[in-house]
Amino acid sequence: MTTQDAAFNLELSRRKLLAAAGIAGGAAVAAALIGTRAVLAALAAPPSPDPLPPPPVTGLHLQFGADASSEMVVSWHTLQSVRNPRVILGTLDGQLDRIIEAKETSYTDAKSGEVVYAYHAKIDQLRANSAYLYGASHEGAAPEFGTFRTAPRGRARFTFTSFGDQATPTVGRKYVPPEGVKIGNSPNVYVNDNLGSPAAADTVLGVERLQPLFHLLNGDLCYANIAEDRVRTWWDF
Repeated sequence: MTTQDAAFNLELSRRKLLAAAGIAGGAAVAAALIGTRAVLAALAAPPSPDPLPPPPVTGLHLQFGADASSEMVVSWHTLQSVRNPRVILGTLDGQLDRIIEAKETSYTDAKSGEVVYAYHAKIDQLRANSAYLYGASHEGAAPEFGTFRTAPRGRARFTFTSFGDQATPTVGRKYVPPEGVKIGNSPNVYVNDNLGSPAAADTVLGVERLQPLFHLLNGDLCYANIAEDRVRTWWDF
């Protein structure tokens, strides 16, 4: 990566940061970037030479820690081990002031034999019932930004959502027609490789409109066990 590429990635990270925080307007943008330049510059630093290009941040998701009012865990996955996995943390005005190291674990998918690397960054000392901006990244990958809110402390009203059997609109299984049946001149026809439907992705938008404090996933989630590519189907979910 050249110095010019690093500068471009820094500017891209700023834009993604401000979009995630919902910041607009010249004065607000200028104020938001004060105190964040050093953090974003560290994320955009040229990576060390590596025989394989670094993978993007995929499978990003959140889970409360033991104390939902003060702890959050940010997790993501890759198919190769990465350097310097970390999460940057800030507030919705765009200020970034903490970098949290992510710990690496791995497992081998039993069907494909692929080794999946999982990264978990535990964030503590958060304020109760407060909104935060975060970005997950590792060396050579552009940070993926998002927001979360901690739970209130003590008794308080809150909203949660829950569902199961969502699946994903994933097309990855090559269709094999019955013996004696031919399908035009195209040798490759792909169909849904689990039990998902085109409407499966709409569920997420429905949940987000309700802005729940948390979401419960109840069994039979994405049917990755019957998918052609189990790892990809789970990540799509």
